[in-house]
Amino acid sequence: MKKVLLLFIMLTVTTALNLSWAQLGVGQQMQNNSFNTWETESGTSYSAPKYWHTINNATGTYAGSAASADFVTQATGNNGTNCVKLTAVDKSVLFVTITANGSISTGRFNAGAPSAGNTKNCTYTSTNSGYNQTMTAYPDSVYVWTKTSLASSSEKARFNIVIHNNQKVNSSTNNPNNAVYQDPTPSSQSNSVVYTNSTTNNAKAVAKAEWNNNTGGNWVLQKVPFTYTNNGSTPSYILATFSTNQTAGGGSPGDALYIDDVVLIYNTRLATLTVNGAGVDGFNADVTTYNYPTPFCEGVIPTVAGTCQSAHASTEIMHDPTVAEPYT
Repeated sequence: MKKVLLLFIMLTVTTALNLSWAQLGVGQQMQNNSFNTWETESGTSYSAPKYWHTINNATGTYAGSAASADFVTQATGNNGTNCVKLTAVDKSVLFVTITANGSISTGRFNAGAPSAGNTKNCTYTSTNSGYNQTMTAYPDSVYVWTKTSLASSSEKARFNIVIHNNQKVNSSTNNPNNAVYQDPTPSSQSNSVVYTNSTTNNAKAVAKAEWNNNTGGNWVLQKVPFTYTNNGSTPSYILATFSTNQTAGGGSPGDALYIDDVVLIYNTRLATLTVNGAGVDGFNADVTTYNYPTPFCEGVIPTVAGTCQSAHASTEIMHDPTVAEPYT
């Protein structure tokens, strides 16, 4: 009777992020992403989280009339440490009272028009030192603790996080602030801070994560996936903007958005694991070591393959074969 050997393979699967500098399972994060460190914002007498910016040091024609100490303040966060509280404030612009959203950004604000909805009122990534945060990684999602205190239950606070490339207008005359990308995207070049049109601005985006909601006064962990544009661009910066209302000038004075612990998530869980093209019995996305028996004939080593759930992570398969006693 023919004797067949069994090959017991101990499979060990290592999942790694597509990051040249990162350790396994650890991805690049935004600076001061828990808002625990505060300082006086450059060019102002107002306090703000370090590495983050407010409208109080905005560029633009109407920057002087936009400032307020109430826009951004410290508060107690979900975990008991510092968080940031954004508050909407009534402001008078050209003798007209408008509700100015409490906002904060990793980029710089521009107050370029008296109408709140004009896209010259925006945030933008600047290559000038201090007004950008670099991002060369590919996170899968962002987790953010938020709490809203809004006068109307129908209103929604907002955050928009865009990973984009570093292309910019080279002319310093046309682009004195070295702007790379702006949010919201300009309706036309005349409403642009980056001195480009909407098509070009949108083409710079590598990935976006957007949230518009109302938590009803409760701390809620938001889990928002990044949507990648598949434009082939290499990420260079991340522009994150948080606001008390999804509409510029929307809501009521006193509306508030609390933000704590902005964490970029990198998914290295397994999607598949196969031996000779067949799925491994007892496969679990969170398990990375298996003892798997397979027939061993004429010295042929089985083919083992694995994939990750994230398109931006990779697997490395290590197998330790042990040949058992033959059976009939």
